[in-house]
Amino acid sequence: MRKATVCFAGAAALALGGGADAALYTWTGGGSNNNWTTCGNWNYTEYAPFCYPRLPDDIAAIESSGAPATIAIPLIDHFSELVIFRSVTFTKGGEVPKLRFGRATICNDSFADLVIELEPEVTLEAVQP
Repeated sequence: MRKATVCFAGAAALALGGGADAALYTWTGGGSNNNWTTCGNWNYTEYAPFCYPRLPDDIAAIESSGAPATIAIPLIDHFSELVIFRSVTFTKGGEVPKLRFGRATICNDSFADLVIELEPEVTLEAVQP
């Protein structure tokens, strides 16, 4: 059984659990829209095979800087770990919007409330690796 973990540590203290081939993607929201699959919305490690998290070993981090994020998710994307450090709203970005991941970590390292909102039809699903 998978579960979300709530922690109170800074980003540097978080141990990310991706595999040896894992690429780390950090949401910036700097693209031309708020779609998960828009390359300009992500910073990523130098040798990442794609410009957004979509492989089973990938790690997606939504860091604490900036305003609450709104992210339109695609049909289905599957990656290793979802790490959330700030409030986020996941919206419908495809016909059957679903994010599948192996583990979710929610870290509220500020004194503000951290809210995760799912709009209708959006699914976050933790799956066995």
